[in-house]
Formats: sequence, C-alpha cells, structure tokens
Amino acid sequence: MAWTYREVADDDVNVVLAGILGILNTLTPAQSLTVKTTACNQFHGAARGLVVWNTEPRPTGSPAHSTWVRRTETTDHDYTHMYEALIADLNNAPYTQAYYAGISMTNEHHGASTLTWFYRPESIPEPIIPNPIGPF
Repeated sequence: MAWTYREVADDDVNVVLAGILGILNTLTPAQSLTVKTTACNQFHGAARGLVVWNTEPRPTGSPAHSTWVRRTETTDHDYTHMYEALIADLNNAPYTQAYYAGISMTNEHHGASTLTWFYRPESIPEPIIPNPIGPF
C-alpha cells in the first residue's frame, strides 16, 4: 500500500487539531504505527494540519546512516500540490527511509508555506575535497 494523506484546514487551530485527532482515531492499528502528523497556525490566517500514513508493516532494518537530511516543498497557494509532492517522495523512497522520516510544516501569512520531510538516506555522497596542490 502506498503512503497517503488527509489535510485539515480552518481559521481556528483548535478545529484543525480536533480534525487531526479525528483522522487519527479512524486509522487501523497497522496504519497508526506508520503515522506522521504536522500542524501549523498562520497569524491572522488559516491553520493547517496534515496526517500521513501507510499500512505496510514496520521494516526489519533501519536506515544505513545516522546523518539526517531534508527535502522541502514550498507553495504560496497550491497546498494540494505540496502535499502530493511529499507523498510522491515518500512513495519513491526506500520504505525504511520513508518509515523513519519526520515531517514539519510552516504556514506563512504573506509568503511561501513549506512542508519538509527529514530522513536518513540510504547513502550519503562523499564530500568533494579540492586538491590544494592541483591536478597531477
């Protein structure tokens, strides 16, 4: 089963938080094990919440690296596109990487909102260290 999401939006953050709780309470035990949530409240604007889940069992391993990296999607109006980009990233990532990822969202009043997922990749590219002497 693929990763999926539900959004909650309202001018009142308490309504959004209650909506997140309502979604969480409809998930199966298997889905609940994979859930990721985030919420944000815009000053003088909409509050938003996001619940992401999957039904696959917990992976047997863990990500190979302890180094965390991030990938951020931004929007100033198309939240659905931002959410679907996150879901596409999770669905295209190795399952262990997606399972152990975390998410965070901002909702800026006059500017871009962001949705970031933090994860430990399967491999970290080696840094390129310039040769101080020059090429041979």
